[in-house]
Formats: sequence, structure tokens, C-alpha cells
Amino acid sequence: MKKGMAGILVVFLTLIITAGLIGGGGYYYFNKKATKEKNDLQAQIDDLNTKLIAAKKEAASTVTSTSGATATADETASWQTYSSIKWVYSIKFPKEYYYRGDEVQKDPAGGKGVQDLIISDVKDMNINGDNLAKEKIHVDVSTTESKGKTLANFVDTYKIGTTSGRKDIKLGSSDAIQLNSSLDGGGVRIYIFTRNNDFIYILRGESGNKTDTIESSNYVTMLKIMKTFSFSE
Repeated sequence: MKKGMAGILVVFLTLIITAGLIGGGGYYYFNKKATKEKNDLQAQIDDLNTKLIAAKKEAASTVTSTSGATATADETASWQTYSSIKWVYSIKFPKEYYYRGDEVQKDPAGGKGVQDLIISDVKDMNINGDNLAKEKIHVDVSTTESKGKTLANFVDTYKIGTTSGRKDIKLGSSDAIQLNSSLDGGGVRIYIFTRNNDFIYILRGESGNKTDTIESSNYVTMLKIMKTFSFSE
């Protein structure tokens, strides 16, 4: 009888120990699995946060860029526009500025071209462009026959003294060439050349203030005016 009880006790203890081992192993397995799943979930959360921060930065950059473009566009939105029907172009300039248009004077060389437009910050503007003491802003548009020359060839042979900063640009959808010319007595003149059919269009910008540099506010304004030039469609 005692033997039987001892056997039962051994079996009972064995079952208890086995259950403990199984339970402990199960706890260890499921706890390890839960920890891994928790770590994986946290990694996904961290990755999403990183992507969200990057998306916010990109959105902010886009907004800034768009705002900058809008500000540039709006800067000329309130400007007045001069349009030439004969010479099929338009150009914008600030409302408070003055202009003389519709072929101010004929080509002094006797060709078919003209000085078609003068824009200035003063009403009593200089027509010949050789005495601009009163004017901080002076922009004019002239035309001359190309005589078979390409735009680049024409610029290469155009006599304007010492030049610098030559570069290819666009005026609207048209090819153009911009360069600067140093003037006798100080100062600088901006030139932009473009072409339409058999005519070369010459835009000139100059300040009567001989101490102005190409980086000065007067020249920055002149260049903005000149770059609103475009041919009518």
C-alpha cells in the first residue's frame, strides 16, 4: 500500500514539474514573441514618424518656393503695360513711371528701324540717351534691320565699347543675349538683344547716377522692366 502511494506521489510530482516546465516555456516563448512584436511595431512607428517629418519639410519647402514665385509674379501684376502693334511686342513698368512711345525717332543710320519706346522715372526724359543726369531709371527699346545676321553675329559686331557679363537668356519664349557695357565717365549700361523676323530688338537700361553699379537697386529695377519684354502672339 505504501509502495502504491509512493508511486502515485512520484507520478503526481512528475506531472506538476512537467506542467511547470511547459508553462514556463510557454510564458518565455509568448513573452519573447510579444517583445519582438512590440519592437517591430515601434520600429514601424519610428519609420512613419521619420517619413512624416520629411513630408512636412518638403511641404514647407514647396510652400516657400510657391510663395516666392507668387511674390515675383505679383511684383509686376500692378505695373502698366506698353504694347506696340507695329513692332508686335509688349513691356511692363511701374505705374509711377513715364514713357514716350510710338516711334520716338527714326533710325539715325537711315534704316527701317526706330527708337520705339523710352521708359523713365522722370517726365522730362532724355531722348538721345546721352545726358541722363536727372534719371535714375532709363530704359529704351529700339529696332534695327538684321541684314541677314544671326542674333549672335549681330551682337558680336555691335559697337558698344568694353563689355562684360555676356549670357544667353530668354525674353518670354524668345532667345536673347544680355551683356553690360562700361561707359566713359563712369556708370554702366545693360543691353539685351533679341530678334523677330528680319529685325533685331535692342533694349538698353542706364542710370544717370554714375556711381550706380550693376548690383544697385536702380539697375535691379531696370533689369526687371527689361525682362518683362515679350513678343505678341
